[in-house]
Amino acid sequence: MLVRLYEQLRPQGLTVIGVNVDSDVDAAKKWLNQNPLPFPSVFTGGFEAEIPLDYGVRSIPTNVLVDRERYVVQVSVGFGGASERRMRESLETVLEAQQPILSLCRK
Repeated sequence: MLVRLYEQLRPQGLTVIGVNVDSDVDAAKKWLNQNPLPFPSVFTGGFEAEIPLDYGVRSIPTNVLVDRERYVVQVSVGFGGASERRMRESLETVLEAQQPILSLCRK
Protein backbone atom coordinates (compact mmCIF):
# COMPACT_ATOMS: atom_id res chain seq x y z
CA MET A 1 0.00 0.00 0.00
CA LEU A 2 2.72 2.49 0.97
CA VAL A 3 4.77 1.79 -2.17
CA ARG A 4 1.65 2.24 -4.33
CA LEU A 5 0.73 5.52 -2.63
CA TYR A 6 4.31 6.75 -2.87
CA GLU A 7 4.45 6.06 -6.59
CA GLN A 8 1.08 7.77 -7.17
CA LEU A 9 1.65 10.84 -4.97
CA ARG A 10 5.35 11.43 -5.48
CA PRO A 11 4.67 13.96 -8.27
CA GLN A 12 2.72 16.06 -5.71
CA GLY A 13 5.71 16.10 -3.38
CA LEU A 14 5.29 12.98 -1.24
CA THR A 15 8.54 11.75 0.25
CA VAL A 16 8.79 8.42 2.07
CA ILE A 17 11.70 7.31 4.23
CA GLY A 18 11.64 3.78 5.54
CA VAL A 19 12.93 3.43 9.09
CA ASN A 20 14.05 -0.11 9.82
CA VAL A 21 14.15 -0.98 13.52
CA ASP A 22 15.53 -4.49 13.08
CA SER A 23 18.29 -5.10 15.60
CA ASP A 24 20.19 -7.13 12.99
CA VAL A 25 21.13 -4.39 10.51
CA ASP A 26 22.98 -6.80 8.20
CA ALA A 27 19.91 -9.04 7.90
CA ALA A 28 17.71 -6.00 7.26
CA LYS A 29 20.04 -4.75 4.52
CA LYS A 30 20.13 -8.22 2.96
CA TRP A 31 16.32 -8.37 2.92
CA LEU A 32 16.10 -4.91 1.33
CA ASN A 33 18.65 -5.89 -1.31
CA GLN A 34 16.43 -8.84 -2.20
CA ASN A 35 13.21 -6.78 -1.92
CA PRO A 36 14.12 -3.26 -3.05
CA LEU A 37 11.87 -0.34 -2.19
CA PRO A 38 11.49 2.76 -4.37
CA PHE A 39 12.32 5.06 -1.46
CA PRO A 40 15.34 5.29 0.87
CA SER A 41 15.60 3.40 4.13
CA VAL A 42 17.59 4.11 7.26
CA PHE A 43 18.59 1.54 9.86
CA THR A 44 18.30 2.25 13.57
CA GLY A 45 19.54 -1.06 14.99
CA GLY A 46 16.54 -1.41 17.29
CA PHE A 47 13.60 0.30 18.98
CA GLU A 48 15.81 2.07 21.53
CA ALA A 49 17.49 4.30 18.94
CA GLU A 50 16.80 8.02 18.54
CA ILE A 51 14.32 7.90 15.66
CA PRO A 52 11.95 5.25 17.10
CA LEU A 53 12.09 6.93 20.52
CA ASP A 54 11.44 10.41 19.11
CA TYR A 55 8.35 9.22 17.24
CA GLY A 56 7.08 6.79 19.88
CA VAL A 57 7.48 3.72 17.68
CA ARG A 58 6.92 0.61 19.79
CA SER A 59 5.76 -1.87 17.16
CA ILE A 60 5.81 -2.43 13.44
CA PRO A 61 4.41 -1.41 11.16
CA THR A 62 4.03 2.16 12.36
CA ASN A 63 3.40 4.89 9.79
CA VAL A 64 4.20 8.45 10.86
CA LEU A 65 2.89 11.19 8.58
CA VAL A 66 5.00 14.34 8.84
CA ASP A 67 4.13 17.58 7.03
CA ARG A 68 6.50 19.94 5.22
CA GLU A 69 7.14 21.85 8.44
CA ARG A 70 8.20 18.57 10.15
CA TYR A 71 5.07 18.35 12.32
CA VAL A 72 3.59 14.92 12.97
CA VAL A 73 0.01 14.96 11.71
CA GLN A 74 -0.94 11.29 11.93
CA VAL A 75 0.34 8.04 13.37
CA SER A 76 -1.13 4.68 12.41
CA VAL A 77 0.00 1.46 14.06
CA GLY A 78 -0.47 -2.07 12.82
CA PHE A 79 -1.59 -3.51 9.53
CA GLY A 80 -5.17 -2.40 10.13
CA GLY A 81 -4.12 1.04 11.39
CA ALA A 82 -4.91 2.84 8.17
CA SER A 83 -6.87 1.80 5.15
CA GLU A 84 -5.41 2.83 1.82
CA ARG A 85 -8.32 5.23 1.28
CA ARG A 86 -7.83 6.95 4.65
CA MET A 87 -4.07 7.09 4.19
CA ARG A 88 -4.50 8.62 0.72
CA GLU A 89 -6.91 11.23 2.10
CA SER A 90 -4.48 12.14 4.88
CA LEU A 91 -1.54 12.33 2.50
CA GLU A 92 -3.44 14.49 0.02
CA THR A 93 -4.55 16.83 2.82
CA VAL A 94 -0.98 17.28 4.02
CA LEU A 95 0.38 17.71 0.49
CA GLU A 96 -2.17 20.46 -0.18
CA ALA A 97 -1.81 22.22 3.20
CA GLN A 98 0.30 25.35 3.51
CA GLN A 99 0.42 25.34 7.33
CA PRO A 100 1.14 22.65 9.95
CA ILE A 101 -1.93 20.82 11.19
CA LEU A 102 -0.84 19.40 14.56
CA SER A 103 2.45 18.99 16.38
CA LEU A 104 3.20 15.84 18.36
CA CYS A 105 7.01 15.79 18.10
CA ARG A 106 9.13 15.82 21.26
CA LYS A 107 11.76 18.04 19.61
